[in-house]
Amino acid sequence: MKIDPDKIREVIGKGGSVIQKITAESGATVDIEDDGTIHIASPNAEACDVAKKMIDTIVFVPQVGELYYGKVVRIIQFGAFVELAPGKDGMVHISKLANHQDGGHHDQGRPVGRLQQLPHGHHRREHLRRVGHHP
Repeated sequence: MKIDPDKIREVIGKGGSVIQKITAESGATVDIEDDGTIHIASPNAEACDVAKKMIDTIVFVPQVGELYYGKVVRIIQFGAFVELAPGKDGMVHISKLANHQDGGHHDQGRPVGRLQQLPHGHHRREHLRRVGHHP
């Protein structure tokens, strides 16, 4: 597999802690080259799949326009924070949820939003919009 070379540091972790965790939990051997090429090896195909999934989660970058499933991790006055992947949260504004503030409580495990770019003037800011409606 190949990742963005800028993400290599995230996969390796401080002092190699992340890559050591990947190899310990998956049972696979993981080698990373400077260009972002990652070689995953194991006699067990399942171990390779586990290691690949762990790496994919680390390097995941939400894409504008895509639908994501997420877990509401925090409700705030103006919306909710939704975990799209470990360490990757998005904010859903209250206006994009239900007609009441506790709407986010019912979203766990459901599609919660489509990542959309804000109109010009909001450079590089993105937010989630609610998909569907509450029961």
